[in-house]
Amino acid sequence: MKNVFNILMLCFLATCSSFGQDAKNKTISKSFAGKKQVSVTHRYGPLQVVRSSDSQVKLTAILSARTKEPGDMELLEKQFDLEVVESSNILDIKTSFEIENWNSRNGIISLKFKDGSRLKQVKDVEISFLLEVPELEELTLANKYDEIIIREDLKADLNINLYDGRLQTADISGKLKIDTKYSKGSIGNFATGELNFYDSDFNLGDGDDIKLTSKYSKLQFNNVGSFNIQSYDDKITWNTVKGDLSILDKYSDFVGGNFANGKFDLHDSKVTLKDGQSLQIKSKYTKFRFGNLQSLSFELSYDDKVEIVSLGSLKTKSKYTDYKIGELKSGLIVNSYDDDFEIERFIGPLEGIDFTGKYSDITLLLPSTIEYRLEAYAKYGKIQYAESSLETNFYKEKNDEVEIKGKTKNASDSSPLISINSYDGKIILN
Repeated sequence: MKNVFNILMLCFLATCSSFGQDAKNKTISKSFAGKKQVSVTHRYGPLQVVRSSDSQVKLTAILSARTKEPGDMELLEKQFDLEVVESSNILDIKTSFEIENWNSRNGIISLKFKDGSRLKQVKDVEISFLLEVPELEELTLANKYDEIIIREDLKADLNINLYDGRLQTADISGKLKIDTKYSKGSIGNFATGELNFYDSDFNLGDGDDIKLTSKYSKLQFNNVGSFNIQSYDDKITWNTVKGDLSILDKYSDFVGGNFANGKFDLHDSKVTLKDGQSLQIKSKYTKFRFGNLQSLSFELSYDDKVEIVSLGSLKTKSKYTDYKIGELKSGLIVNSYDDDFEIERFIGPLEGIDFTGKYSDITLLLPSTIEYRLEAYAKYGKIQYAESSLETNFYKEKNDEVEIKGKTKNASDSSPLISINSYDGKIILN
């Protein structure tokens, strides 16, 4: 067996040594004047963009390879060209390498071309593309299985289509449009963005207005003006959203800083955010952690877990959800089924409480200075309140039902109302 292995290794080394040590190449160079919209579709190697030293668009494409036979390079060169379509201010460039089938084994490549010709043994085949551009209106770049690098700040709208490659850009002053699959990279600051990621990993800078569609990706943003997210099974982080935040998601994790107003539709997600103003949510099986919120409204919450440091007001329709609130300021409107509310303190000023619950418990520790009116009804449950501070106008207890109406001693008919309608729950007002 050892002898067989040694023979195979010798054959492999002999094959490798038959290739030229230095790569041979073919270079195509072109230049164009007066172009404001440039498009490049590339494949089989890196695509690099730099700033032009003058007002011309310049391109240099180099085919390089290590071949075995003298005629092999000529066959490769015959298949390689650039397709250029231009009008007065538009330039469209496509790398043309007419390959029908590419197979690689142990570094040895066999190629079948579209004209039927074949090349069975070649190594290190690559087409590198260098694009030099002046200030443009729009730049469109596409590559597959390799990288796109924009080394200097770009004053133009930028469109990127990348498959199984790497992207690196400096800052972009214009609009950014990206469509990637199986890719990774870093992107500088940009203006508005329309971003589509699939199974990709990217770090991005600041963006004024972002529309994101993503699946199976890991994305990190810096500061965002406004953020519209449609995601599935992603991990997305950001620093601050200065404007509105919209999320439609399944199975993703979100970590972010402050935001203005938000609207979420979530399924089995995880959200950790800092401070915000108003937030509207529809969710199932989701975990939330917030800093300070002015208002929180659940259109529907089902089997969620909600933790908030400080909340102005809560409006919710929920089922099987756990709420943990550090401090509640102005009040709540709740339609609850088998939920659990843990509110550490109520600081006021009270605007009102409207609680309708079934199999749900809630404890509200009200400051003694708060004046309010109380209308409460409970069946198969318990209502506990500070009886010494309440002037009761109506009290009825029969069988398993309790009904109470009253107000604190200094309250008026216009004082905030606490309304309780509970079925088999425990209500504590202290």
